[in-house]
Amino acid sequence: MTHIAEVIHVFSEDIVCNGPDEVVVGGCASGNYFDCKNGSANHVIKCCQAELETKNCRWQTAGHGHTVRCNSGEVIQGQCASGGRGDCSWNNGGIASKVFSKIKCCTVSR
Repeated sequence: MTHIAEVIHVFSEDIVCNGPDEVVVGGCASGNYFDCKNGSANHVIKCCQAELETKNCRWQTAGHGHTVRCNSGEVIQGQCASGGRGDCSWNNGGIASKVFSKIKCCTVSR
């Protein structure tokens, strides 16, 4: 893996690695407060360029206090984290709603 980059946004925004060959290798989500990056951010992912390509991506969601996970064999390419409420936008079969957290899960090919 080469080329590590950070993507920084505020809570409730979808943040995604820049290219189809990048995957999330770390992150921080601190809710309402700016507890990431020494007090300068509340939502950060760290992306790394890998020798693979992501495909068949989908968003996986979770409610308050629940862990959100990708399936076995998938990698994470993006994230949304909430502040104090369910702040992440979610479109479930044409019905818009809000969720507490979501991650973009992708299968990979070499």
